Amino acid sequence: MIRALSPYYVTTPLTYSGGTTCNKYTLTIQVWDGDVLAYGGSGVNEYEVTFLNTGGSTGSHDININAMIQDYIEFKQPTVNLGDTTQIIDGDNQRWVRTFNTYDGGTAGFNTTVDFMTLGYSYGNEGRNYDTVVGDILLAQQDYKVSRTGYFIYPFVVSATQGLTITAESFPGTELNESYNIGNTTGSANKVVYLWVDLHDTADDAYVTITNTNQVTGASSSLNLDIVNECKYDPLDVVFQNKDGASQIFTFFKKQEESMTITDNHFETNRGQASDGYHQFVRHNVQARTTLVAETGFIDEDNTEFVKQMLLSERIWSFVGGVYTPLNIIEKSYKYKTRQNDRLISYTIKFEKSYNEINNI
Repeated sequence: MIRALSPYYVTTPLTYSGGTTCNKYTLTIQVWDGDVLAYGGSGVNEYEVTFLNTGGSTGSHDININAMIQDYIEFKQPTVNLGDTTQIIDGDNQRWVRTFNTYDGGTAGFNTTVDFMTLGYSYGNEGRNYDTVVGDILLAQQDYKVSRTGYFIYPFVVSATQGLTITAESFPGTELNESYNIGNTTGSANKVVYLWVDLHDTADDAYVTITNTNQVTGASSSLNLDIVNECKYDPLDVVFQNKDGASQIFTFFKKQEESMTITDNHFETNRGQASDGYHQFVRHNVQARTTLVAETGFIDEDNTEFVKQMLLSERIWSFVGGVYTPLNIIEKSYKYKTRQNDRLISYTIKFEKSYNEINNI
C-alpha cells in the first residue's frame, strides 16, 4: 500500500538486459480508478519522467512520485444508508498506481509494479516507503470506547485472491448480530471496505466484538467496542481521515460549545434622516465563521494516538443526525498527556466549521 501523503520512492536499476548500462531511462507512472487490469483504458492518468545517466552510473536512481499521484484522490466521507443501520460500505478513497521503466528509448515494461494508494502518511521515524498494514486493518487493533447513540467505522483491506468474513456481535444479549461475506476484489473502490457499526442497534448490551476472518487461511483478529451510556451530554461523533488514509470515528463524550465570529464593513451615506428610518452608516460585507469546542471526557492513554491523527488530518467532519458538517482543526500545538504525569487524561479540541455562515461561493 502506498501512503501518498508521504514521499514514495521508485528505485530504478541503471543497468538492464544482462548488465547493459543505460544512457537514460523513462519512468512511467499510471494512476486509475476501477479494475486493477484497466491500466490500458481511457480513464488512466499518466506521467513520464526521464533521467539522463550522463555519468554512466551502474547503481540505481530514485524518483519520488507522491506529489504526482496524490491529487487523483479527493478524500470523501463514507456514504451511509441510515435505513440499513449496521452495514458494509465501499471506502472509495483508493486508486491503482502502476510504474514501469523504458531504457534508452527501447521496449517498455521493465521493473513493472502495481499497488493501490491511499491518502495516508507515515511518521518521520518509520522510514522510507513505509507500507506496513497490521492484519489488513486500517486502524489500531485495540479496544475502543463508543457511544450507545453513535457509530463506529472498522476499515479493512480486501485481498485480490482471498475473501473475508466480518462479524459484529454484541454481548451479553446478542442484540447486534451481523455477519458479512466479503469476496476477493480487483476493483479500487472496494479495495478498502468499511464496516459501519450502528450502536443504536444495542439497547442494553455492554460491548460489541468485531471479528475479521480470512476465508482461505482461517486466520482471524478481533477488537471490542465498549459501549458508554453518557447521561448528561449528547456525544459527538467526529469522522476523520486517519494515518492509513481511511475514515475513522472518534467520539467526544462531554461538553461541546459553539461560538460565532462576525466580520463586516460600514460606509457613510446621506440618503436621508435617521428620523425617517435611513441608515447614515450602512453595514455591508457581513460574514461569520463558527467555532466548535469539544471535550473528549476521560480516555485511555493509548487513545492519544487517535487524537494525534485527528489533529494531523486534512479532512474532518462531525456526524450528527445523519448529516456531515465539514470541520477544520484550529489547534496549532498539542501536549501529550500520560497517566504518570496527568493521572486522568482528557482533551479539549477546538474546531472551526469549514465554511462561511453566509454562502458566498
